Amino acid sequence: YNTFNNNNGNHGGGGISCYHCNAMIAYNTFIHNTAAAGIEGGGAILINGGKPLISYNEIVYNSVFNNGGYQGGGGIYVYGQATIINNTISNNSVAGYYHRGGGVFIEGMDNSSLINNTITNNSALGPYGDGGGIYCWQFSSPTFINNTILNNFASREGGALYCFESSPSFFNCILYGNATT
Repeated sequence: YNTFNNNNGNHGGGGISCYHCNAMIAYNTFIHNTAAAGIEGGGAILINGGKPLISYNEIVYNSVFNNGGYQGGGGIYVYGQATIINNTISNNSVAGYYHRGGGVFIEGMDNSSLINNTITNNSALGPYGDGGGIYCWQFSSPTFINNTILNNFASREGGALYCFESSPSFFNCILYGNATT
């Protein structure tokens, strides 16, 4: 039961950065953390490799801002095989030229699972602001089960979700009230 508040990651992971780890990140609050995106992101949590479990967290009001990079994930950035279950991912943002995935950014060939999460009021802003709630990129094949994805906003495409060269699967999810300009 930790609180990660007002932290900054210069190359991503404002609250936590996990490289090639199988960490359990559970029962925490991540609030007002920021990340300067170089080639990654993750305002609250950055995962690069490994198979972590991210569960029962409140991930709110985190951000990724432009530092000449092109990634995103205002709440969570995943390059690996994460299991993301029973989290609230809300009011996170990415802002910059190529910043995407206001709530969650997923990439890579590993298959992440997102189960029973509430992903609301996140935003992806900028000329290529895609995926207000979630952005799936290059060869990712995430599975979404019982998620509620509401009222997210993207300045370009995919208010709820934007997929580029990826193959997501959805089961029993609610997508409602998401918007683009």
